[in-house]
Amino acid sequence: MTRAARALCAALAAAALAGCAPAPGPTARAAASPAIPPQGVGAAEHGLRLLAEGQAEPALKAFRLAMAQEGATPRVLAGLGVATLRLGRVRQARRIFARGVELYPDDAMLRNNLGATLFDLGDYAGARRQFEAAFALTDGARGDIAANAAIAMQAEQARLAGAEPPERREYDVVPLGGGLYIMTREGELPS
Repeated sequence: MTRAARALCAALAAAALAGCAPAPGPTARAAASPAIPPQGVGAAEHGLRLLAEGQAEPALKAFRLAMAQEGATPRVLAGLGVATLRLGRVRQARRIFARGVELYPDDAMLRNNLGATLFDLGDYAGARRQFEAAFALTDGARGDIAANAAIAMQAEQARLAGAEPPERREYDVVPLGGGLYIMTREGELPS
């Protein structure tokens, strides 16, 4: 057999053996992609864990998977919007939260997060309305949402009075937990 024929046979054998290798299982796929939830963990729960770890891009993928598996639930929409917001896509996050409010008008978390994105976009009146609606839905139990409404009202009044509304950097939009965001003055801890 010639050297070229032996090389060809070796290449064909290697290709044939490669086809016999087992397909990667769920563990191998999960290791390759952090967006894939581990065995026994739902995609939405996995997305929340990824957000808590600061991994917005894999969280976004996990919430997209949750959307395909569970549908547009308030939890999935909130997670999808928060992950999008963390990636700096404020307008896209606003659309997600607005769709959530349209589907679930009685969900305080979606309304609050829509308010936070509207505030970030400079729509202080719209933000205030969403915060007030969210606060009413909690029967007044969420002082942090009331604080968001007060901040938005101050910004709205400043704009109407011809004064400069607070610059965005004066406030931090911080995660409170469970997908809820509040606004605090820079450096203050949420109460």
